[in-house]
Amino acid sequence: MNEQIFYSNWSQELKKGHEDYWWKISTIAEWIGCLLESKYQTISVAQAKEKFGEVRVYCYLAVAEAVTKKYKKLKKQIKLDNSKHQIWIDTGESTPKMIEHFNDNEYPLEVPSVEEYTEECFFSDLKHYRGIYFQAFQLWPEYKLAIRSAADFREYLFESVKEVDEYFDSILHNELRWYKKSSNYTEAGEQSTINNNKVQKEKVKNVCSFLEESGG
Repeated sequence: MNEQIFYSNWSQELKKGHEDYWWKISTIAEWIGCLLESKYQTISVAQAKEKFGEVRVYCYLAVAEAVTKKYKKLKKQIKLDNSKHQIWIDTGESTPKMIEHFNDNEYPLEVPSVEEYTEECFFSDLKHYRGIYFQAFQLWPEYKLAIRSAADFREYLFESVKEVDEYFDSILHNELRWYKKSSNYTEAGEQSTINNNKVQKEKVKNVCSFLEESGG
């Protein structure tokens, strides 16, 4: 990783050459927020700004309203495709392009459930989300820490299994350090914390692996 430039308080003295730090972080946040929202995705960005020296982009994936809108269009398109396919079966009349399409897909096409489609939208959004953040890392490598550290879905913004392990190990270390000082501490509670951390870590690894296999 490039040497990181990071300030967390406006009262800090900025080194020479870093005078525009706060402006740059704010600009990066706005850049990410602008690119995250796309007509092809179901992402909603609530706010994009600099806060405590970090890039803060508050957003939601697979937003219900956007998913519903796309789902209605999908059902309409599937109904239309199935109708065209049936006409082809009945009459043999169709364009070469449509015939190729019919041969590449199993008909009649099935409409996925709302739950299935919502999950599909979530993974599509997350793939897009990772892509935009990874672009930001490449454009501003010296601000990678400031960009990722406060991301809403930062657990999905690591580029190796080792980094994911280190991230969750750090979380577990801090959680156990505080929990062991708690008056509510129990061995069962400690083990539950360890297990929950492991489950979440494996989930993130599996999702990242799936997205990478699908080109994201």
